[in-house]
Amino acid sequence: MSVTSTWHPSKGTARPPDIGSARVGSSAPSRRSGWRAWLLAGAGLAAVLGMAWWVTNSPVFDLRTLRITGTSHRSTAQLAKEAGLVPSTNVLWMSTSDVEHRLEQDPWIRNARIARSLPGTVTVAVAERTPVAIVQPERWLVASDGTILGRAWKADRYPSFTVEGSMRPGMRLPVATQAFLVARALPASLRSEIGRIDGGARDDISMVLRTGTRILMGDTSALKEKVAAMAAVITWATVHGVEARYVDVGVPSAPALLPASAPPASGGASDKPSGAPPAGRPLGHSVTSGPRLRFEG
Repeated sequence: MSVTSTWHPSKGTARPPDIGSARVGSSAPSRRSGWRAWLLAGAGLAAVLGMAWWVTNSPVFDLRTLRITGTSHRSTAQLAKEAGLVPSTNVLWMSTSDVEHRLEQDPWIRNARIARSLPGTVTVAVAERTPVAIVQPERWLVASDGTILGRAWKADRYPSFTVEGSMRPGMRLPVATQAFLVARALPASLRSEIGRIDGGARDDISMVLRTGTRILMGDTSALKEKVAAMAAVITWATVHGVEARYVDVGVPSAPALLPASAPPASGGASDKPSGAPPAGRPLGHSVTSGPRLRFEG
């Protein structure tokens, strides 16, 4: 609708135009232009979002480089498969927490941390569990936290002990198992030297070295001190060329050693109680900074 003025100079004072009519008449074009602006803005936003989706899901962000550190029992290919990382993995959109969770389902992997570097690099840092013993009779490797890792290789040299019941990778061995407590307390340098851990009665734990020497532990109290005393005695015997029939660390402050050349005691050395060290004559020097070694026979 247009505004028409009927004023003429001959009529005197000018009459203002019909403002009300002008406002009513101009509202339709204004409304149409507003809708047009919104439609254009929406179309522009959709175009931007579509472009962003296309770019972020394009091969630009495909996995090109995979770096894995901290593993010695799993290959890069094995871990990549377990993590679900393939060349088509979108590095931008992948869930690092999901990848970490998948890797930590592997009994060997204690924890995993994932980092990404756009556009196409993923770094996997894993911390593996450490095997400490072999569980018989089926030769299962067990880690220091009690996790069953898998079957032991023939060349694996860890102390072994027997546990009743079936095992499977990923299950947890009860940490209260006496022989396991001893195995876990051993330093890595000694584990390969010990062939077997016998844990009959709670206060009659013993080990057999691969050389045949028996280590009498007594109970599982003061394990740290007993293991330190055992290590010191074994070192002393090696340095001095003494072959031991048994070493008694039941009282770690006074360890005892029976040479292999000494006549066996009644009932055999393996039957010797280890609740307290037997009487013996001291060597005249200490094998550690604290306990002194008793030399029997």
